[in-house]
Amino acid sequence: MIPRREPQAIILSHKMDPERKEVYVEGRSDRLFLLWIAGDGLHHDVLVHEIATIELSDQIEGGERGRLIHFAEMVRGQALNILFFSDADYDRLFDRIDALPPNVTLTDGRDTEAYFLRRDCFEKIVKLAIRTDKYSGEDLLSQITLICRELASIRIYSELNGLSLPFQRTQFRKYISFTGYQLRLDLKSYIGALLQNADLSLSMTDAIYKGFSEVQRDYQEIPSTELVHGKDLVNVLAEVFLAHNLSRDSAEPVLRTSFERSLVKEYPNLTDVYTFITL
Repeated sequence: MIPRREPQAIILSHKMDPERKEVYVEGRSDRLFLLWIAGDGLHHDVLVHEIATIELSDQIEGGERGRLIHFAEMVRGQALNILFFSDADYDRLFDRIDALPPNVTLTDGRDTEAYFLRRDCFEKIVKLAIRTDKYSGEDLLSQITLICRELASIRIYSELNGLSLPFQRTQFRKYISFTGYQLRLDLKSYIGALLQNADLSLSMTDAIYKGFSEVQRDYQEIPSTELVHGKDLVNVLAEVFLAHNLSRDSAEPVLRTSFERSLVKEYPNLTDVYTFITL
């Protein structure tokens, strides 16, 4: 395990070892993803760290991403070989890119999971993990994308209106089903659950449902990779897995192993990170 270090100690280490290059990411899955795509090509002077290895104030908002951006700002402008690889979240969608430090490279889609939101990845999942020919990877991807775009619209509406709906504390597995190879989401009931868990009146359900519909219309031309939340993607796929007598917990690792190294070149930002850690 990498020891936790004060930011200043890291800055000094670079002064002592100018050849070293470091990449900071939000969490373990991101770190291992980069190490995997680099493979044997990982440069011997490159270290990939999770931001949790850095001692920072507990008052920083935005979870591990907030901590990552905060540390990137701390070392901004210094002649250090440090790159920060962060989920884009909705920064591109809401024109917040200019507020980020220039040493931050964003994922090409909304988050890391967006790299797996593609037909060939889902074809691999359907054939090799679910092991069925009742439907294709493209069919499953289309259905999951539709549900996840609906969930994304609620998330965006919540953010635009400052509702802070508790998505993490509201399991939507009660409101989603996969029967007859069809995914269905009881959207109004799910919105009601979000309101209840936020201690908001259920009388807001219709207004939110209307607002959600407007968001869907306003963002209908935005690619799904920029809208779909990675956790929603994993959770919806988990329900499909359960319907096939597979473990919910296997959905995320299977999703991540569906990606091939040869796909890296299709993503400019990921290619930049790959180049940084291999050259």
